[in-house]
Amino acid sequence: MSKSTRLEIRDQTVFSFAHVHYHICLRNNRCWQGRFNQVPEIHNRYQVEYPDQHNEDWQPLLSKGQYDGVKLEENKNYMIHWTRGTNGPWKGESEADYFNALTEHNTGNPRNGYHTLIQIILTKMLRGSGKMIKGGEPVISFTNTNFTNVFKLIQYRNTLGHWNFESYGIGFHKALLKSIGARSVSYGKKEKYLELSEEDKPYFQYSAITADPNRKKISSYWSIEGEWRILGDLDFASIIQEAIFIVPTKFEADNLFTTVGEYLSLKRENFHYLSEQLDR
Repeated sequence: MSKSTRLEIRDQTVFSFAHVHYHICLRNNRCWQGRFNQVPEIHNRYQVEYPDQHNEDWQPLLSKGQYDGVKLEENKNYMIHWTRGTNGPWKGESEADYFNALTEHNTGNPRNGYHTLIQIILTKMLRGSGKMIKGGEPVISFTNTNFTNVFKLIQYRNTLGHWNFESYGIGFHKALLKSIGARSVSYGKKEKYLELSEEDKPYFQYSAITADPNRKKISSYWSIEGEWRILGDLDFASIIQEAIFIVPTKFEADNLFTTVGEYLSLKRENFHYLSEQLDR
C-alpha cells in the first residue's frame, strides 16, 4: 500500500475505536469532515482554531515599513530570537499538561505566539532545535538585522501547518551573546557545507539564488536575516535583566509586563512593541 493509504487506514481505525470524539484542532480536510459525520456527537469544548495564514492578529505588520514602538537606532546592537505558536504541546511538555491547558483556556490557542513568549520568560530558557538545521545539531537562532528585513522572511509553511516564525521575540545585546558562545552563520551552496570542519558545520545555512516566476530573483535569500546561533539550550536566568522582549502591539507589551515583568522584577523599558495599534 502507498503511504497515503496506510495513513488513511490508521486514522480511520483510531477514529472508529474511540468512545468519545473531541474536536481539538483541525485543518479544513474533507476526509476528516467525513469521519465527523460518522458519529452522533462531536464535542467542541476544547476546540482551538487551526492557524490560518490569513487571520493572524499581527499580519498587518508585514506590510508596515516602520515600527514605532521599537527605536531601531537604539536597539541596533541587539540580536533577536523570534518565536512562534504551536498546535500542540510545547517542547518538553506532556500531552496531559497540554490538554489540561485547553480545559482552562476560554478562547483561542493557549500555545500561540504570545503565550509561548510568556512560557520562555517564566522558564528563563530558550530550547535549541535541530529540526531545520543541516546535520541536526540543536541550535538557538538570533537575527542580526532590522525588522523590515526580517519580516520579509515570514512565511506560512503549508506542509508543516505553521508559520516559520512570528512577531514575538526575545533579544540580548550582541556583545553579551558573543561572550556566551554565539557565532555568526556562514551562507552558501550545499557544496560549501562539505568543506567545513565538524565544529563549523552547525553554523552553516544553505542560501543560493532562487528564481521564482512570480517574484524577482533573490540572491542569498536567507542571508538577509544575518543569523547567529548558539549551540544547545540557553538558560538565561542570570542575564534576564539584560533581555528585551518584543510583541506586536502596545496593548500586548503592557499586558506582558503586568503578567511576567512585575513578577520577575523586570523594567517596563525591557518590553517593546512594534506598533501602537494594528490597522485592520
